[in-house]
Amino acid sequence: MKQNIELTRRKVLASTALVGAAGATAGAGTWAFFSDEETAEDNTISAGTIDLDVNAGDGFSYTWGNAAPGDDYDGVQLPFSNTGSIDAEELVIETEIGGDTDLAEYIDLEFEYSNGDAPESQTLAEFADGEVTLGGIDAGGSATLTIDAAFASDAGNDLQGASIEIDHTFTLRQVAGQDE
Repeated sequence: MKQNIELTRRKVLASTALVGAAGATAGAGTWAFFSDEETAEDNTISAGTIDLDVNAGDGFSYTWGNAAPGDDYDGVQLPFSNTGSIDAEELVIETEIGGDTDLAEYIDLEFEYSNGDAPESQTLAEFADGEVTLGGIDAGGSATLTIDAAFASDAGNDLQGASIEIDHTFTLRQVAGQDE
């Protein structure tokens, strides 16, 4: 007996879909892959520090009393240290003077700096006119600035009894882009 099987569009599409689904299921096993995952926790970013210490935290002051033309004042020593964790590229000094500022024109200064070039010899008036930039101080390092002064011998009588008040501001500036 002969059976007559009628193929319809619906049966052909259903058969094709069934074969495709079976192939996709079988192929899924061949596309599997391994994976692994890890986490990194408790990470930290912290900023370093620059901490300028002048004279071991005691600060400093100096007085040159009863000065006369031709006198020398030797060795104001300013010890600095960087107790922070970041290297400093430069030490900057700003000086302000008050009082009888004409006297500053007759006070000659000489400098020595342990961490690089010292400023050129100059008068106190010149020293107080702007910033003076010195070499830096590495983290944990130190430096000493020595200042010698001389009262110019050509100072006139109009400076008798004159007095100058002097204020210094010291700033350490960091080295940009340090990696740790």
